[in-house]
Amino acid sequence: MTAGRHGALLVMVLAALALAGCIPQQPATRTVTYSIVTDGAVVSDINELARVAAVAYANPQGWRGAGIAFTRVDTGGDFTLVLASPRQVETYDPVCSFLYSCTVGRFVVINDVRFATGSPRGPDRSAGTARW
Repeated sequence: MTAGRHGALLVMVLAALALAGCIPQQPATRTVTYSIVTDGAVVSDINELARVAAVAYANPQGWRGAGIAFTRVDTGGDFTLVLASPRQVETYDPVCSFLYSCTVGRFVVINDVRFATGSPRGPDRSAGTARW
């Protein structure tokens, strides 16, 4: 990732955090736990995925606004967020493609190449989710 893209990502994360602080949050009525792992050779930084996920899960316009809080745990949890090489993605289920990310059972499998380069944005896609 280039310095310019890192800077843009940092600005997006900081803006999201600043805006989230302006919107009153509902008290959490449910907490969902998740862990993060890698599968295969990946080029993206797993800590960057963790930051992006934390911002997305804390967004008051999403799950958090519905009273659901997400907490990262070291292992296990209610689901596992997997940063996977494209060829590993398709090993999770026959319907999964090396071109996309995929959800199978307790695994939310993020395609490393799509995370690193982003995906096409349509009019209904926010900047924060365009990378998933």
